[in-house]
Amino acid sequence: MGSVRNFSEIIQNEDVGEHVKNAEQQSAILNVILDNSFDFIAAFDTSLNLIFWNTKCEERTGKQKETVLGKNVREIVTGKAGERFYVHLKKALAGEDVHCEEQPDSLEGFYKCFMTPLKYADGEIFGVLNISHDLTAIKNVTDKLGALNHALRHKNTELELSNSEMTSFSYVASHDLQEPLRKIQTFGSRIREKEFENLSPQGIEYFKRLELAAVRMQSLIDDLLAFSRTSTLPKEFEKVDLNLLLEDIKMELKEAIEENHATIQSQQLPVANIIAFQFRQLFVNILLNALKYKKAGDKPQVKITCSMVDGTQINDVHNLLPQQYYKINFIDNGIGFEQQYHTKIFELFQRLHGKSEYPGTGIGLAICKKIILNHKGAITATGHVDKGAIFTVYLPV
Repeated sequence: MGSVRNFSEIIQNEDVGEHVKNAEQQSAILNVILDNSFDFIAAFDTSLNLIFWNTKCEERTGKQKETVLGKNVREIVTGKAGERFYVHLKKALAGEDVHCEEQPDSLEGFYKCFMTPLKYADGEIFGVLNISHDLTAIKNVTDKLGALNHALRHKNTELELSNSEMTSFSYVASHDLQEPLRKIQTFGSRIREKEFENLSPQGIEYFKRLELAAVRMQSLIDDLLAFSRTSTLPKEFEKVDLNLLLEDIKMELKEAIEENHATIQSQQLPVANIIAFQFRQLFVNILLNALKYKKAGDKPQVKITCSMVDGTQINDVHNLLPQQYYKINFIDNGIGFEQQYHTKIFELFQRLHGKSEYPGTGIGLAICKKIILNHKGAITATGHVDKGAIFTVYLPV
């Protein structure tokens, strides 16, 4: 602020261009301008003794101009960085414009230095001007971006490897694993048709267990293939009326709905930009989940509601963008679950109940999570034991 006040006194609130009358005023104005620069500005004579040292230099080094003016550069800037600085100044003194990057030994930071010879009107060199620009913040950001890009490349490599492995797994699951399973099921059918009556009571029990194991194996393979396809198949988005999609699914599940005496009610759903076959799988999995985990003696009821919310207002989900989302709730009256497991149920192969109680592979909800992540959305679950569950899907508008 002192320099600014000096400048005001010089111009006396009048126009500078009309009232700069002598070299002393010009020099004072120049000093004020240089002192208020964001860059570090210093000047040296032909012996490389310091002849100018602006306020920014004082702040950076802690050395006041009164203590360094007239001193040689080797006294002011020391160490290996000082030697490099000296060499650059000598080049500038010889008439060369020098651009270099410096990281001083005694100071934190990274600087871009510009050195140019100071000349009289006749071309005679009388010193060197050094302007150093602080690039520390830019370099820190650049370094961080470089590290992030390296990490991203590494993650992309891992993802490509994972996708390749998933593709290989899909082939094995759909071909190599299916063939022996089909043979087990085929020969099992023949035994049941022609030899079942010849089995002992214990043999019948073993055979029933074998059939059940084959069914579970088939279900597991089908679910694993469904999970892998959420990553490997092309993600083609299209405008789909979710009301029509739901009606189609209800027709597909008609037998299961009637068998369980279930009712499915829905509010008006939107026309959304989705991967149709994946979203169909998501709806099917959630609805079958509600039918499976019904309370004994109760008729399953599923209510589907829909509203619009802003991503900034969704507190139970992280990493959603500040944009509009469709919030689709699937509310059932089933057995529910303890809320402490609200994230675990979306993990692969995680089950809260035994296979004998409720059949399944523990993959269905993991598939739902994968599908909604493919849509840049989110899925959450809220449960109360014996009071049902609510599965909430957040889908970008």
